[in-house]
Parts: sequence; C-alpha cells; structure tokens
Amino acid sequence: AKIAEIDYQKYAMEMFKAGSNIKGKSISEIIHLDFKKFAVDSQRFGIGQVSTMYPEDIMNRKDEFIRVLNEAADNEDYAVMAILVTDILKNGSYLLYNKKSEHIFKESLEQEIEEGIFLEGIVSRKKQIVPRIMNYIEKK
Repeated sequence: AKIAEIDYQKYAMEMFKAGSNIKGKSISEIIHLDFKKFAVDSQRFGIGQVSTMYPEDIMNRKDEFIRVLNEAADNEDYAVMAILVTDILKNGSYLLYNKKSEHIFKESLEQEIEEGIFLEGIVSRKKQIVPRIMNYIEKK
C-alpha cells in the first residue's frame, strides 16, 4: 500500500462493491451466477451464492427469489435449490430455498429455519452447508 500509494481499505471496499454488483441481472441470472450442482444417491441439489455489501438488494425481493427457486427446482428436478446471500460486512449469509427442501435445511442445520434467515458465521457453501446436506441425505 505504501509503495503503490493507495488506501488498501478503500481499495478493498471498492473491489467488494464492484464484485457484488447485480444491477441489470434477472433473478435467475443472480441465482445461477455462482451456482454449484451436487448429487447424493438419486437426489440432486444446487446452491447459488452471492457475496455482497448490499444484501437488501436481494432480500427486498425475497418473495420473487423464492418463487423462481421453487419453479427452477421443479423444472430442473432438484430436491434442494437455494441461494446464500452472503453479507460481507456482517460475516454471515441469508438463506433462501425452494419450499420442498425446508425440512432438509432444518434437519441438516439442526435448527429452526425460515425463508431469509440470517446464518451467523456461514460464509462458505462448500465447507459449511454442502457437507451437512450430503450427510443428511446419505443417512436418510
């Protein structure tokens, strides 16, 4: 930072802002921006993730996202279809999911859940969510 003569904190914030810009994208595009597919036995599941400094941009449209997740899960034959809206500043994620998968999240996360719940400290789908879902499905 000294050599480049930049304020690294300001630069980092600008990078986060640019990287989390979803303006002009459809709900389906946002869900599929960083969408990973998984399979356990015959069950398929997919989870998208958006890291943002402005989670309200998505959470204010929560009902629309849930509708698209429900439709996509049915059309694409997913037992679980979800998106984690990761709040960079609060170090956690909001969870939106297709209705049919609610019991899977409830059991695999071992807590009461609801659409849009904030999961404190949950920032990695790969390390913190996927193993729990796979474990639950395998035991079932």
